[in-house]
Amino acid sequence: MRRGCLSIGTISCDVCKRKIPYPERYVMVDEDAKGKEVEKGGKSVRYCIECAQKKGYAHYKEIKGEMMLTFLRESEAPPSTATPAPVGETPASVAEIPVPATETFAPTKGKVKGKGKEKE
Repeated sequence: MRRGCLSIGTISCDVCKRKIPYPERYVMVDEDAKGKEVEKGGKSVRYCIECAQKKGYAHYKEIKGEMMLTFLRESEAPPSTATPAPVGETPASVAEIPVPATETFAPTKGKVKGKGKEKE
């Protein structure tokens, strides 16, 4: 499993042994004994950005016109968002949420008693 992290300044890359300065990014990957990525149960290995790119764990991707560094696999898409309801329709999930009744207060005229002093 891949985990993108920010260095606190005391982290070193396990491959090139370079100290990763604060606030540079790095990736932790769970790997088996052969150096292959596994979802669970492997040894956590820290990679600086350069080593992660060489191993294929990091790449740059164009997002909204900017080049962004990502640790996601090329085939992974960002989490999908719900499709918005057409204009004029309320999604069923929102319609089922109970809305508490609200109280209305009429403005007061004249003197209002407060703590210590009266206000007009």
